Amino acid sequence: MTTRVKIAAVAAVSAGLIALGAFAVSVFRDGDQDRGPIIVRGGSIRMENGEGNNGKKWKENGNKKSWRSDHSHGAAAVSFTVGVSQATGPAAPSSPCPSMAMTGTKVVIEYTTDPGVKSQVTVSLGLDGSKPVPQVDAPVDMTHTPGAGTTPGVLVYDPGKGWISNVTISDDKGAQQLCGFTKAASDSHAELIRIKPNR
Repeated sequence: MTTRVKIAAVAAVSAGLIALGAFAVSVFRDGDQDRGPIIVRGGSIRMENGEGNNGKKWKENGNKKSWRSDHSHGAAAVSFTVGVSQATGPAAPSSPCPSMAMTGTKVVIEYTTDPGVKSQVTVSLGLDGSKPVPQVDAPVDMTHTPGAGTTPGVLVYDPGKGWISNVTISDDKGAQQLCGFTKAASDSHAELIRIKPNR
């Protein structure tokens, strides 16, 4: 092999290593793991962080009213794909809930107590350093049951006996889609809302 060919080969290998290193730094910075869905069940507002072997714990974001997924290598989230089940109740403005999944950057879950008091839990994008991550915020403290192993952690918002009455999915341009629930559908612990973070 001539000296010129050797130099060219070394240069090609070096360029490849530099590119690989840049890719590795990018993956390390942004996270390379898909985030599992946030599964919302009725009977209060019960929020499971993932499913199957993709379960993660929740961690406080300064206080017990605000929580984020404990997933340090999770990918940055840019939006949510939201699927809704058993949404046969009224929504304002009244419109049928789409059977197809919806996409947005904020999900507002309304809870109505039996005496008629309404409150909301919000799933949105917060910043963990410079990385956008899913964040759950409630008007009062939520309780947390940590998962064991890959069993997902569970957040519970329970202001009293009542039901999940509505969910609103919004995007950055202000477009909204509302879906309503009857008390009978929301009273059980069935899955009602599935919120999948998108990378």
